[in-house]
Amino acid sequence: MTVKFKGTTVAITIASLGLLLVACGQKAATTDKKVFKTTLNANPDTLDPAQYTLSVSAEVINAEQQGLYTRDAKNKVVAGVAKSYTTNADKTVYTFTLKHTKWSNGKPVTAADFVYAFKRLADPTVGASQAARVDFLKNGQAVRTGAKPLSSLGAKALGTYKLQLTLSEPLTYLKDLLTGTPYVPVNEAFVKKTGKKFGTSSADVLANGPFKVKGFSLKNDNWTYQKNNNFWDKSSVKLDSVSVRVVKDTGTAANLFNTGKVDYAALTSENLSRFTNNKALHQITTPTIGYLSMNFKRSATANVHLRRALAESFDKSKFAKNVLKDGSAALNGLVPSNLSTNPKTGKDYRQDTGNLLTFNPTDAKAEWAKAQQELGKSSLNLTLLTADTEDAKNAGEFLQGQIESHLPGIHITLKSIPVAQRIALERSGDYDIAFGTWAPDFDDPINFLDVYQSTGQLNFSKYDSQAYDADLAKIHGSLASNADARYTAIQQAETRLIKTDVAIAPVYQVGLSYVQNPKTSGLAIIPFGSTVNYQYIEVK
Repeated sequence: MTVKFKGTTVAITIASLGLLLVACGQKAATTDKKVFKTTLNANPDTLDPAQYTLSVSAEVINAEQQGLYTRDAKNKVVAGVAKSYTTNADKTVYTFTLKHTKWSNGKPVTAADFVYAFKRLADPTVGASQAARVDFLKNGQAVRTGAKPLSSLGAKALGTYKLQLTLSEPLTYLKDLLTGTPYVPVNEAFVKKTGKKFGTSSADVLANGPFKVKGFSLKNDNWTYQKNNNFWDKSSVKLDSVSVRVVKDTGTAANLFNTGKVDYAALTSENLSRFTNNKALHQITTPTIGYLSMNFKRSATANVHLRRALAESFDKSKFAKNVLKDGSAALNGLVPSNLSTNPKTGKDYRQDTGNLLTFNPTDAKAEWAKAQQELGKSSLNLTLLTADTEDAKNAGEFLQGQIESHLPGIHITLKSIPVAQRIALERSGDYDIAFGTWAPDFDDPINFLDVYQSTGQLNFSKYDSQAYDADLAKIHGSLASNADARYTAIQQAETRLIKTDVAIAPVYQVGLSYVQNPKTSGLAIIPFGSTVNYQYIEVK
């Protein structure tokens, strides 16, 4: 069996099942209720589509919510709440006619719900973590930075089921973009009713998607998705419910799978060998990246020579092949492979742009010497933040060893904490360097580059470059309709960000290994976010 991602065929392991699953009781549900049992490796930080920062949060939100567009069982972009649309000649004004759909409380989902969602995303008083995602709309950036009023945002309700979006520039990937989690509708009356509790528990969310979330709270490790009978496409949902449990240790998740207590679990290198030649095992390469963020507000990591020394001091290929062993690959730029292509030649963007930061211990030592001279220090103690998941801790330990080995005089202290706490420390600037991952929402490099705009809410490193901001302005503005020139500008911006300024240090492109009960079908991994789509799963 194979999976195709952006034209690249990725092998999925299918071999003889043997006796393992038989002995371990992997059986489909025999009751009348069709239940799929799944795991997540972390607790969501919120179910608020404007404020989430974790992919696990996006997975839960996407189970209960649906925007104008969505993805089908084969990850093809299809209409969600949108029924049809018209556009002007310049393709900057889109008028959508909406399907007559309902919230889980029976009330209609209207154009006003989408307008409120977009305005709430942009409202500076809300301080949405995903605020920069509204920049594709006319005046989006000006509104979210407080330069223009909310009323000037390019989103209007022309009627109960008529929505008009005015773009800041033409976008060939608009439908793909609108599948993103921040663009689901939000009911204003419900948000005002729940107040600060919005998105924190099952009682404080409202669904318009395939499922309703039950038994959820931010500290709860178990909850369920129940089929939403008010969902307009409920006939596509074959499950009655999905049972969810948070299992941070993948060894424990593998044991749960082997004993038939879950139907899906993501794996790490420590437990991959347990499923060799097992048709339950699947492996794919995703567009998610792992990287080191470096704090520009700390005196040491504000030094470009130190940042470059750190970025060149670790063997990425060794980490991907010998530590992760899950299909991950070394990454020497911000934009991963198999995401985008040269509009002229069709060549993969990463191959076309080349390596921007590679493992180079000789140059790393030379850069460290320059940093020592400029900083007036012969040694440094730096803290490396990671999440407390297995992959993140493994990454931290590997990076610690490589940096200390290749840069004598630098001592790395590891601090592994729950991912929400790690992000909170990054957001507040209370860190030196941090290991994290970024999962794009659509297949255009700009989804990676926009994060590092100086005013970006997710620009935790506080990278601030007028030249880079000018690059982004051209990509979004004067070059938006010129595919070739825009592509070149994207390459130049990435080169400035990574090779010249070393705003972050790319580590690897993430592979995903998981086991799925062979008695189930229809499970799809959404590559843009690497989250599970539960809508089309069937239990035989």
